[in-house]
Amino acid sequence: MAILSDRVRRARRLAGLSQSQLAAQLSVARSAVTHWERLGGSTPTTHNLCGIVEVTGVTFEWLTAGRGPITATGAWEPSGVPASALAMDDAELALLGAFRTLRPAARGTLLSLLRELGHQGGRSRRSSVTRSVT
Repeated sequence: MAILSDRVRRARRLAGLSQSQLAAQLSVARSAVTHWERLGGSTPTTHNLCGIVEVTGVTFEWLTAGRGPITATGAWEPSGVPASALAMDDAELALLGAFRTLRPAARGTLLSLLRELGHQGGRSRRSSVTRSVT
């Protein structure tokens, strides 16, 4: 599960807001939002967490604990949303961009490979992965 800093960033992006815009709506400095979104940065106060929920439309439970639906309706439709709003970090954004350039058959192969890697519990098995790819 993503950490709070990732969820704050994702909520802001889903709302289509820059850090400056979110900061202005919460009456805090932009640097506060930057710190909230930084790994190991500061944690928003409960008052500011409630403000983020109100401004972005995400649920309090999802924002604070990473559980439950992202929005109150539970029906968030990503169509028309930029990939940067979907990705939790730069690696996911790069992966999503690369995935979208693949032909359907290659997408299936990549998904199979990713599932296999997931079943390995994140252990590195370079030789078996190399054999699968080549």
